[in-house]
This record gives sequence, C-alpha cells and structure tokens, in this order.
Amino acid sequence: MSNGLILLDSQSVSSVSAVDLGAGNWDTSYNHYIVKWANTSFSADGTLFRMRVLVSGAEQTTAIYNQASSVVTSVNVYGEHHQSYAAFTLSYNNQGNATGETASGELLLGKFNESTHYPMWFGQWVNVRDTGEVQTKFGGGSYYNAQTNNGVHFYTTSGTFSGDFQLYGIYKN
Repeated sequence: MSNGLILLDSQSVSSVSAVDLGAGNWDTSYNHYIVKWANTSFSADGTLFRMRVLVSGAEQTTAIYNQASSVVTSVNVYGEHHQSYAAFTLSYNNQGNATGETASGELLLGKFNESTHYPMWFGQWVNVRDTGEVQTKFGGGSYYNAQTNNGVHFYTTSGTFSGDFQLYGIYKN
C-alpha cells in the first residue's frame, strides 16, 4: 500500500436525485476519509444540497445532525449553525440552474468506524450563484448517534444534480 490518499469510490453522475459513496466500497482499515464533489450543477431553482451518513448502506434521516459553519461571500460575511437538523446542508442560499451556478467542496470524515463515537466531519465548500456571487462555507458537523457508519449520501431537496464525486481513505501506518 502506498502513502497518501487511496481512492475507494468515484462516481461521475448526470441528472440523479442522490449519490451514495462508500456503502459497498467502504474499507474500515482507515481512521479518516476525504469526500470530494466538484462541478456539481442543479436542474431546479431554489434547491438545497445536503449530505447524510450511511449505516449498513442506508441513509440516516433522524433529525440529529449538528452543524456549525461560517459563510464568507463576495458581498458579506455570515455565521450559521444548526442543531437537530435532518441533514448536513452544503449550500448556503438555495442553489439554482442558471448558467454558471455550481458547487464544489471537500470534507474530512472521522470516527466513522467507531461504534462508541459520533461520526464527524469538517471541511470547506464553495457555491457560485447566478449573480456571480461566490459563497464559501467552512465548518463541520456530526451525527448525534454513536454507531458504525459506512459512507455518505448526497442529495438535493428538489430536482436532480450532476457532478463528480470521490471518496478517499487516508493511508495510515
């Protein structure tokens, strides 16, 4: 095994309602993982891009996702936090389908293989709106249930999306 990031799952999707990374491609030999999405575009206006954790390949929908993040845009600065939410929200304002509206980002996942700890993640992501406004979020979250997780589920609240998604294990000695 070489040092660095080990690609575990990769999907380039077009016009889907959801993407699961991990599940059948999950490898428990890593302590940490990185999930990335890029060139993500949306079919509907006014949609939110979200993530949930997987347990035995099933998305966890219980409203116990906690999130703390800061938003810096090309026009302002905001703070944001959610507690007991139904998902981890990756977009700040609603995403849309106008030319140039895209989303990209990456999260470091931790404690996913430990049944006595809450799974957690942190990272950064960016959305570009139809006005050209850039919205950068950085922060983290957790799922308030100690359980063994085996992946993540990306989805949008309306319409479909297209983009490139990868899951990496981080090599450990």
